Amino acid sequence: MTKLRKFGQCVKYTFENKPEWIHGGGAETAGHNCNHFIKLYGSYPVQNIDRALMRDLISKMTKTGRSNATINRILSAISTVLNYCHDCGQIDQPMSFKGLRLKEGKQQVRVFTMQEIDLLVRAARVDFNRHDLADLITAAAWTGTRQNELLQLRVGDVDFDRKLILIGGRKGFETKGKDARQAPIMDALLPILQERCRDMPRDALVFGEDWVSRFSVRYIFERVRDYALPEKEYPFKQIRHSFCTGLIEANVPLVVVQELAGHSSPTVTLRYARATDKAKADALAKLQSAYQLQALSTTQTAV
Repeated sequence: MTKLRKFGQCVKYTFENKPEWIHGGGAETAGHNCNHFIKLYGSYPVQNIDRALMRDLISKMTKTGRSNATINRILSAISTVLNYCHDCGQIDQPMSFKGLRLKEGKQQVRVFTMQEIDLLVRAARVDFNRHDLADLITAAAWTGTRQNELLQLRVGDVDFDRKLILIGGRKGFETKGKDARQAPIMDALLPILQERCRDMPRDALVFGEDWVSRFSVRYIFERVRDYALPEKEYPFKQIRHSFCTGLIEANVPLVVVQELAGHSSPTVTLRYARATDKAKADALAKLQSAYQLQALSTTQTAV
């Protein structure tokens, strides 16, 4: 068997054979991240890819203003390609990426309020006549489902009898967390799903037929967002963050939020608990009340 010699060949082989990159929603992003390497170094000989080259890549990406998180995703995509090709016997032992990842600082979790999501939906329907986007925003807001998961959703995944959406757990529908979960169908979403699924075969996409890719969603979403909420330059994925934060603020147990959101661990869910401004405000309000009561008691004693 002829082994692969160039990185570009390895990328092509991975896209054509790795199941998660054939069916998974993250394939486009992975390809985009691999292209950063190819633009800098061309279809580089695999045997010459070493830690010195990766540090040069990190340096160049840093100088162009890329964040540590973005650089880490680029490194992850390159590592995935090399490791997959090695596991398939297409290249010799790849280099180790251990210790190359950059430290990522904690980011603020920015969210839309439910009132702002209503404004987005209304702007999409009324001002832009984009019912496809309005439906997608509504589905994301009331299920917390990732955009790529919504675009993979098929009619057979919607159980109207039990009022549930079945997310992941079937061939061709793999979630980011490799989980299989269920999302209750809320009243605000029910008529949208009924209309989209009516008289459609079980294998028809519920939302995915409307979009070429997630990048086409981003283009029109940003136009609608800038029109309706010009001060909120948040991406589509923040709608999912709004869902999680809203549940936390409603005092829903963390384990339930984790299950609904499909988080891989409670640690991920805790990010939203830390970011909940309402919980912090409530805590400080209790502290303020305690101080006021103590001050009142001291005053009465003095009298």
